[in-house]
Amino acid sequence: MKSLNDIRERLGEAEATCNGALAKRRVYQDNYKEKHERASALKEDLEDVAVAREIIKALADKVRDKVRIHINAVVNVALEQISADRYEFDLEFVKQKDKAVANLTLIDHYQGGAKYHPVDSCGGGVVDVIGFALQMAAWRLKKTSPLLVADEPFRFVSTTPPPQLSTG
Repeated sequence: MKSLNDIRERLGEAEATCNGALAKRRVYQDNYKEKHERASALKEDLEDVAVAREIIKALADKVRDKVRIHINAVVNVALEQISADRYEFDLEFVKQKDKAVANLTLIDHYQGGAKYHPVDSCGGGVVDVIGFALQMAAWRLKKTSPLLVADEPFRFVSTTPPPQLSTG
């Protein structure tokens, strides 16, 4: 028969084991609560990020629309100077692989509204005008200092230096 001391000792050990298990349970519960609160906060952050992303996308679409209108207007004014009603330029932003890409189209009204890529469809003069107008449109968007554009400013300057500048 076991003595009363043995039973007390065994009960003490059982109580210590139970107390240890209860302490571990409290730690696990606290950790679970912290992790659950953190997961809830992260879920809210993720929802906020999704809303912000949609706002940014909508804003980017508006900016692209304004840029498109501006560039089309500048290029079409330039094209009107060389051919009043023949050509129309259209810049269109399309999405490819989650990025906006610019498609350039030249509409030839003398060819029944046929649409071409400017480089592939017409002579160099029209391409030069479009290129120059695109540069001017981009320059106007950037808000830089004034610009002076000179068309062949040294066309009549001799390629041979005058005698006073010769090194020989």
